[in-house]
Amino acid sequence: MAHKQLAYDRIVAENVTAARTRLGVSQARLARRMRALGFARWYPQTVGAIEQPPAGRDALRNITVTEVLGLALALETTVAELLSAAPGDPVVLPSGEALSPSFVGGLVCGLSPRALSWQDDDQPDFSSTAAGYDAFVQMLAELLRAGRGRYEVWRQPDGSTAIVIRQDREPLGPPAAVTLDRE
Repeated sequence: MAHKQLAYDRIVAENVTAARTRLGVSQARLARRMRALGFARWYPQTVGAIEQPPAGRDALRNITVTEVLGLALALETTVAELLSAAPGDPVVLPSGEALSPSFVGGLVCGLSPRALSWQDDDQPDFSSTAAGYDAFVQMLAELLRAGRGRYEVWRQPDGSTAIVIRQDREPLGPPAAVTLDRE
């Protein structure tokens, strides 16, 4: 099966639509919920402009960070669910660079705040987003999906982030820790 490449705003729009559909909430009802949360200018047309560009326009309505939080509450989901790409569907940056869904998911969930390195001329080095990171995130996701483990994210005194993975709730020995970054 061929995977689609989507701009990140399109992925978020599809996630809003999917969450709304799963919940059985109409665009009008979602707009009412958002207004009840204090988003006074939310109407069914607002939801429609987020989910599908208005006639004659190519662009979707941008969603603010505060609105993402409100949408997660109104749609009874999580911010991570709204901001995550489907497995296998690369996320395309405005530069045209494609990032794997697991890489983006790691950023959304706070697993790797320094996942991209920068060259001296302030150009991004995407080669640092190697398969090793994706394999680690995939392994972690499989453990959690299977209900065989949990993880904790710890900020270390030296500024690095350590992920502690525990299988079967009760570790047999010391947990494995993986350091992902250093600030």
